[in-house]
Amino acid sequence: MPKTNKNNMISFWRVVFSYLIILLHLFNQYFHITGWTIGVEFFFVVSGWLLAADLKKKDRTPYGYTWHRIKRLYPEYFLSFLVSGIFFLVFNGFSAKDSLFWFETVGFRELLLIHYWPWQETQIANVVTWYVSILVLAGLLLYSLCKRLPDITREIIIPLVIIIGLTFSYRVTGSLVTDYYGDFIYSQKFMRGFMEMGIGILLFDFNEKYSEYLKNKVVQWIGFLMLLFTAISSYFYAGKVEYFHLLLISIGVAIAFNTKLPFESKLLAFLDKISYSIFLNHVIFRAYIMPKYFESLSAKVIVIYIIAVTAFSIVMYYLSRLMIVGIRKLQNA
Repeated sequence: MPKTNKNNMISFWRVVFSYLIILLHLFNQYFHITGWTIGVEFFFVVSGWLLAADLKKKDRTPYGYTWHRIKRLYPEYFLSFLVSGIFFLVFNGFSAKDSLFWFETVGFRELLLIHYWPWQETQIANVVTWYVSILVLAGLLLYSLCKRLPDITREIIIPLVIIIGLTFSYRVTGSLVTDYYGDFIYSQKFMRGFMEMGIGILLFDFNEKYSEYLKNKVVQWIGFLMLLFTAISSYFYAGKVEYFHLLLISIGVAIAFNTKLPFESKLLAFLDKISYSIFLNHVIFRAYIMPKYFESLSAKVIVIYIIAVTAFSIVMYYLSRLMIVGIRKLQNA
């Protein structure tokens, strides 16, 4: 078991929202719609927070930071691409010729993490990987801006992007997650990721500036309760309420993420460690396996799904670690 994360408030919510996202997709498969897409907003905000923390603690170049992120993210991503790609091609009845054509036109972009830079591909093998693609590109741009133009970026560029992005999204689509407007299909995912990671950067700065005041336990638990309310409320409501939920997430992160939960848990630390694998690998169960064997949603289906995704994600996580060890041995040979 890994050591318990010192800041296990982040670990706790990362695990919670990971499971809410995989449940969201399972429920969608059975036409039970929730607003748990807000979990993606949480992860973008937290990614911006961690980017700002890296800026403060490490002396990296923007490309050094991006390479560091790719080394962390790509091994599990690659294995997930292989497995989800096989399921995608087999279940869609692609011939060998069709499969090669798909890879040459779409698949190679997904493999290289550029399938949403900033265009939008529709026939990708693993639909959730758009998040990783945006995370890498938006992270590179934000890190570059914060490194080269720190004051202008934090005081002008990021606030301006937030104002324009939220205004456009609210007035045009009325939802943070909508990609469709009339008959024109466009992807606002890059704006969404860049904007919300920017929010995370500003929240980190706020937390650093007012850390003495935020050590108050009452304040920290108010932040915890805001995140808890968002997790529960978003099950029932979506649409324009997402902007309110994003506000609650932002406040909760700003005032609660410099504290620890009142308990230590090796299980929590372990689930946090595999949460990225859970996010990447749940799609094959949601899209292919569960609908094939279960016609309707039930408590039994939910439990089986959670256990199956978690178990498979553990296997994939450790396979990715073995792959990393193997690559290092080859490099040192």
